[in-house]
Amino acid sequence: MVPNGAMGTRQHHHVANTMVRHCSSAGFTLVEVVVSTGILGFALASSLSGLTRSLELLRSATARQQGLNAVTLDLQRQQGLVIRALAEVGDEPPWLCSNETSLARLQEDLKQQAADLPDGVTRDWDAAGESLLLVRYTSSFPAFRRQRVLAARGSAAICKDDDAHDDDANDDAHDAAANEDNPDG
Repeated sequence: MVPNGAMGTRQHHHVANTMVRHCSSAGFTLVEVVVSTGILGFALASSLSGLTRSLELLRSATARQQGLNAVTLDLQRQQGLVIRALAEVGDEPPWLCSNETSLARLQEDLKQQAADLPDGVTRDWDAAGESLLLVRYTSSFPAFRRQRVLAARGSAAICKDDDAHDDDANDDAHDAAANEDNPDG
């Protein structure tokens, strides 16, 4: 015979065990919290490291672009001075044809011109064998190099004397007159 309420005790025990299991699985254990905090910390550290590196690259790229912009403006001023100097003697830039102006004189004039270059950027000129006048810009940080030919001593093919140029113009005028006389020609 089963005592009265024994069945109830068994059901009560089952319900109590289920509730205990249910209540204990409703929260997190200390191990779970520590592991998840470690993973979160690692993810945040990685993100901050990437963000810091990105900011360094952005600063470097900005400094490089500012340096290149300053070099471009300075180069435009240098080319403008060469164009004006050669136009005064009747030469067509960048070819130096007359004997009135030398590349060395142009180089000295360019050295007198002020430069608005950022710190670390240097400007040098090089008259390569009296045939080319180069301007060279260099920088240590951020590293870049730019070089441009500003003027060149012209060759005979480029620099024609005025008499030969006038003869060519006369020949062109003579050819045009001949074509007007002979429309079929």
